[in-house]
Amino acid sequence: MSKYFVKLLLLLIAVYLILITIFTGVMYQHNKRNLLNDIHTYLERGAHLVTYLMPEGYFDRALNKDSIPEEEYNGYTKRLTNVCQIS
Repeated sequence: MSKYFVKLLLLLIAVYLILITIFTGVMYQHNKRNLLNDIHTYLERGAHLVTYLMPEGYFDRALNKDSIPEEEYNGYTKRLTNVCQIS
């Protein structure tokens, strides 16, 4: 093999590795953005859903750990858990 051929081959390999690195980085950012958008959508839906599942004034009463009776709290927790399992 000539020196010219070896240099050309090494140059092509270097360009290939650079392009693979760039492609991998772009795909990583794209997948990360899609994942974060999906998470944002699920959290936003959940936040809106909570306002429909909880009674009026619940969040105004929930000021500390003793302000909501444990039995009432467990009932709401069970209902929210059931909705999350269905979704």
